Amino acid sequence: MADCTNPPMTSYIMDEETLKRKQKEKLKKLMATGGNPRPLRSLFFLTLKNPFRRACINIVEWKYPSRFWWLFSVAMDAIDHLSGVEAQVGEKGGGFDMKALRAFRVLRPLRLVSGVPSLQVVMNSILKSMLPLFHITLLVFFMVTIYSIMGLELFKCKMHKTCYFTGTNIIATVENEKAAPCAQAGNGRRCTINGTECRAGWPGPNYGITHFDNLGFSMLTVYQCITTQGWTDVLYWVRFYFVIGCV
Repeated sequence: MADCTNPPMTSYIMDEETLKRKQKEKLKKLMATGGNPRPLRSLFFLTLKNPFRRACINIVEWKYPSRFWWLFSVAMDAIDHLSGVEAQVGEKGGGFDMKALRAFRVLRPLRLVSGVPSLQVVMNSILKSMLPLFHITLLVFFMVTIYSIMGLELFKCKMHKTCYFTGTNIIATVENEKAAPCAQAGNGRRCTINGTECRAGWPGPNYGITHFDNLGFSMLTVYQCITTQGWTDVLYWVRFYFVIGCV
C-alpha cells in the first residue's frame, strides 16, 4: 500500500526549480547593486516598496543609457544644436562649419540592432569576421604589390609611344579605333597608316592612367586587371611591348 503521507517527487522537482529561480533573481538583483544589498529605507522614509523609489531603481538599472548608441544619439543631437549656433555665428562672418557632421545622423537607424536579438547575432558575427577579412585584404595587397613591382621592372616608360602623323603632334588612328602603344622595332604593333611614325610623347592609355611608370599607377593597373574590368585592353597594350622584349 502506497504511503500517502510522503509528497510526490514532482513537488520536490518543482520546489527545486522555484528555489533555483529565486536564487537567480536574487543574484541578478545583487549584481545590479554592485554586490551591495539595498538598505530597507532611503532618505529615512522611502522603503523598497515605495513607487517613487522603485521607479528610480528601474531607471538606474536600465542598461540602455550606458550603451554606445545612446551616446551616439546624444552626440548627434548636440551636433544639431551646435550647427544651429554655428549658422547664426556664420552669418556674422565667423565660425567653424559643422554641417558636414550632420551626415552621421543617417546611422541612427542602427540603434534598432540593440533591440532585436537576431540582429545582434548577425552584427556580432560580422564584427567577428572583420579580423579574418582584414588578413585576406593584407594578402591581396601583398600580391598586388608583387605583381606591380614586376610590371614596374618590365614595362616602365614603355606605354608612351603611339602613332603620330610625321612632323605633327596629331595622333594617327584608324576610324573607330582608339590610340594604342606602338613599337619601333621587333614584332610589336606597327603604324600602318601612310605618313605616320611611332614616337614617344603620348600620355598613355586611359588618358595616362594605365601604365607602369611608378608603383602607385602600377598597383592601380594591376587592380584594374583583378576587377576584370577592361583587363583585356591592358593585355593587348602590354603585349605590344612584351612581344618585343621576348624577341
